[in-house]
Amino acid sequence: MRNRFQINASALQRPAPRMPRRFRNRGWALLGAGLACSWAGLAGAQTLRLGPFDMTLAGRVDFAYDSNVDGSYPAEARDDVVQDDFYWMPSLTLQSSSVAMQPSTTMSLSSGIAYQDYLRRNELDTMLYFAGVNIQRSHPRLTLSGVGRIDYSVDSMEDQYRPGGITRDPTLTQTANGAAVWNYRRLSLNAGANFTRERHDFEEYQIADKDETSYQAGARFAAFSWGSLFYTWERTMTTMIMTGEETDDTSESFGVSGAIPLELLRRPQVTYSFGYSREQKVTEDSTDDTGWEMTHTVTVSDQIEFSKTTRLTGTASWVNDVTPDDEDQITFQYNLNLSQQLGPRAQHALTFTHEPRPTFGSTVDTETRTYGYSLGIRDVFVYGLTFSYGVTYDESTPLTRGSLTEKTLSHNTGLSHSRQFSRKLSRTLSYQYTWEDSNFQSGDPMEKHLVVYGLSYVF
Repeated sequence: MRNRFQINASALQRPAPRMPRRFRNRGWALLGAGLACSWAGLAGAQTLRLGPFDMTLAGRVDFAYDSNVDGSYPAEARDDVVQDDFYWMPSLTLQSSSVAMQPSTTMSLSSGIAYQDYLRRNELDTMLYFAGVNIQRSHPRLTLSGVGRIDYSVDSMEDQYRPGGITRDPTLTQTANGAAVWNYRRLSLNAGANFTRERHDFEEYQIADKDETSYQAGARFAAFSWGSLFYTWERTMTTMIMTGEETDDTSESFGVSGAIPLELLRRPQVTYSFGYSREQKVTEDSTDDTGWEMTHTVTVSDQIEFSKTTRLTGTASWVNDVTPDDEDQITFQYNLNLSQQLGPRAQHALTFTHEPRPTFGSTVDTETRTYGYSLGIRDVFVYGLTFSYGVTYDESTPLTRGSLTEKTLSHNTGLSHSRQFSRKLSRTLSYQYTWEDSNFQSGDPMEKHLVVYGLSYVF
């Protein structure tokens, strides 16, 4: 879960998505909302002119109280640090409009900086920044694009558990990529290249420092009204800085993709892709090659409208893929969603997602089941006040003999109010309550209160 602070400020006006079981700290998620103004809101405003670029400068400051900074259960909380704290976070963004450099070429620039300062947990004080440039050139049939970006952000390590709940991984990421797309009647060709440089601050994570270069190419031909022929090729070369290990991974696939025509099957809607795929992975010690194997992807979806306000939708997907490590990797998953509009300002929904035990040849090693309910109400009592509530219940059962089922229940409740004081100044006040309990945790459940007061100004 990468916290990028150029995220739209509306993230403060709705409950954050449910936190991963191994990382329950939402304080860092607010770093993403730190730079308040969305680019859509900045359109049309101009703070300064830099050469041909009309630049818009926006600032924001957040004042917050977090009752559970580490997002930890009471039984695993660290005794040597306080769990509740206040912090404030000032931030600035500078965004340019898209500028025509030539009749067919446009360019835009963006940058930002934010600093989160805790009152007592000074070890969590963090400065984030980003800068980027985007160039695009368009011709009647050819489109060229290029992006360069530098980003210093904090990752929440979802796949690593540590007593106390929180793991932080400040990382500097530099990327550069270019792409070309050519279209002529039914034929489409594309090619691209991407370079990523990743460096971690903390020694414990520097094992993941890497340089990665990838190349892609593909073609698609709309041979039929119901589908297209396709070919894709991708090569990724990775160098791990700490170990010096080099990996060269090449994959190819070709086949047919499309949808069953409505005149043959009006419902449900069925989309598919089938063909042949091959993947070759080369390291210093070995070479793994799947050879050409048949692959399939089938997705079935449908919806039933019981009334103008009540709708049931459902999807099911079956994927058969190949990898150098597993020559027959099959997944099957389906989900249902029952939603209802409660008047002009409220709606609620029930959701169910299931990845069952081996079904239709599925090779998954864990059965998962998720039940959910959500409720959203806007303009509660006063204009601009939004209420939201969500509850989820997860079951995760490894399919190995003797494994226990992990059962997790979580509640998320939020209130937020936004007000526009003037054309340039706005305010957001939000409250978020999180409660989570798991049968894998002893003692009391995890609770978290988060209150944020934010001011945004477009210069």
